[in-house]
Amino acid sequence: MDGFSLIKLETTVVHIFDFAAAYVLMTVFYNGKKGRFPKFSKWFFYIFYPAHLWLAVILRFLMK
Repeated sequence: MDGFSLIKLETTVVHIFDFAAAYVLMTVFYNGKKGRFPKFSKWFFYIFYPAHLWLAVILRFLMK
């Protein structure tokens, strides 16, 4: 373990801030209605989410 690092702390704080900002924006602008194309959005995220995780895994193996 590398021990305590200010760089690690800073990146952690930035990530927490990013998620908090995204949460606040989605909560403030949510109007209780589905979007224009709910079926497209549903299937897009059903495909996109696992695909981007697989892409991250593949890139990690390629960069080793």
